[in-house]
Amino acid sequence: MIAIIFATYEEAQPFLLKVNATSEDEKNLYCFFIKGEKFLVAVSGMGLRAAEERCRLLIEHYGVKTIINAGVAGALNESYSIGDCFTVVNVINAEEKSCAINIESWPLLEESRLASISEGLFDDSKRRELSFSVQLVDMEGFAVAAVCKEKNAGCYIIKGVTDHASDGEKKLLKKNLPIVSEKLASIIYERLGELIETQDNIIQRWHKLTRLEHTLFSLPLLFAGAWLGAHVEPKFNELMLIILVGVGARTFGMTLNRILDKDLDAKNPRTWRRELPAGKVSTKSAMFAALFGLIAYFAGCAALGNLCLKLSIVPIIPLALYSLLKRFTSLCHFGIGLCLALAPLGAYVATSKSLPLNSDIIYLAGFTFFWMSGFDIIYSIMDITSDRITGVKSLPVKFGEKNAVKIASISHTIAFAFLFLLWLELGQGALAGLALFLTGLTFIFSGNKNIPIAVRFFPLSAIASGTASLVVLLR
Repeated sequence: MIAIIFATYEEAQPFLLKVNATSEDEKNLYCFFIKGEKFLVAVSGMGLRAAEERCRLLIEHYGVKTIINAGVAGALNESYSIGDCFTVVNVINAEEKSCAINIESWPLLEESRLASISEGLFDDSKRRELSFSVQLVDMEGFAVAAVCKEKNAGCYIIKGVTDHASDGEKKLLKKNLPIVSEKLASIIYERLGELIETQDNIIQRWHKLTRLEHTLFSLPLLFAGAWLGAHVEPKFNELMLIILVGVGARTFGMTLNRILDKDLDAKNPRTWRRELPAGKVSTKSAMFAALFGLIAYFAGCAALGNLCLKLSIVPIIPLALYSLLKRFTSLCHFGIGLCLALAPLGAYVATSKSLPLNSDIIYLAGFTFFWMSGFDIIYSIMDITSDRITGVKSLPVKFGEKNAVKIASISHTIAFAFLFLLWLELGQGALAGLALFLTGLTFIFSGNKNIPIAVRFFPLSAIASGTASLVVLLR
C-alpha cells in the first residue's frame, strides 16, 4: 500500500478533493482508490516528531510499503521561484547535524537537497549557514525519510516553494500555500496510478527484478553452441549444467545492471516503477540476488571441468561492466552483444573440452553478437527522450530514431550473413534452411515502424534466437 503524508490539512486539501478521498477511522487519515488499489492520505501535523509518529503508524499498523511526503518548503536558493516543485534526493536534520539520507527521486522533477528544522526558518543568519549545503527547508521531511529507511519502506519527498525563508517573506507562505499545494496535488496525481504497490513476496519480487524468462534470449543459442562442441547430442547432465551457468550469469548480469542503473531508472518515466527505484526491493536484497547468481554460475562452471572454471572469469567481466558503457559511449549496445556472444562460445568449450574454436562456432558467435546488438539499438529508442535529458549515450540519441533503425538493420544484415555462412559450413538441409529464412523475416519485421518497439525487442528477438538455433539443431 502507498500513503501520502502532508503536514497540514491546508496542504492536503487540493489533493483530497482531486481524488475524492473519504475519512478513515483514524483521525486525520483518509483513503481513496485508483485502479482498484487502496491509497491512504495522512495529515501528520507540523514538526519532526509529529511526522515520525504518523509515518510509524502507517508502516507498522496499516502495512504501508511506500510513503510520499508532499508539502511546501522555503527556498534557500535564490534561483528557485515561488511555485517551483522539486524531488528531494538528499535530506538532513538541521538541528542534530545528522548524516544525510539519500532517497528516491520522483520522475521528471528537478532534484534538490532538503534540511528539516524544528521551527520555521525566518532567521537570516541560519538561512545563510544552511544555504551552503541545501536548497530547501521544511519541518517534516527528514523524519519521514529516517523512518522509511529504518523500516525498509520506499520513500519520495516532493516539495513546492512558497517563500524564500527570510525575515521579510513570512507572510508569503500563507499567501502562496493554496496555489503551490494545488500544483503538488496535480504532480502526484498524474503518476500515482503507476506507483501501485503489489503485495508480492520476496521470490516474486526477485523474479520481477531478474526477469529470468528473458533467459530465452540466450538459452537456444547456448544449446546450439553445446551441439556444435559435442558434434552429437550433448550429455543430459552437461546440458543441465549449461542451463545453470546460463541462468546464473543472466541473474548476475541483469541484477547488477539494475543496481548500477537504479538512479537512472528513477528518472526515466518508463522504468521508475522497477523494483529498485520504486522501493519494492532494497539494494541489499538485489546485491544478494546478484551474488546468488554469481555463485550458481561459478558452481556450474566448476562442475563442467577445469577448463570452464579457468575461463569462467572472462564472461563475468563484460557482464559486470556493460551497463556502465551508456555513460561513456554511444556504442554501448555492442557491450550487451558481446555478453550474449560469449554464451554459445562457453557452451561449445563445455562440451568439446577444448579451447581451439572451429569456424562454425565463430559464425554462431558472430551472429549472436550482431543479433543482440541490433535489437538493443531498437530497444533503446523507447528511452530516447529520457536519455537526452539524463545524458545517457546511445545510437538513437546520437543519430536519431530513423538512423538508429538503419544501423540496427545493418547489424542484423551482418548477423544474417554469419548465420548463412554457418548453414553452408554445416551443410544443413531444407528444414534448417527454412529456419534461416524465418530468422531473416524476424529481422525484417524488427525494422517495421508499425510494430511497437517493445514487441520488436521481445518477443521478436527471442524468436530470432530460437529460429537461428534450429539452423544448427535441425540436422
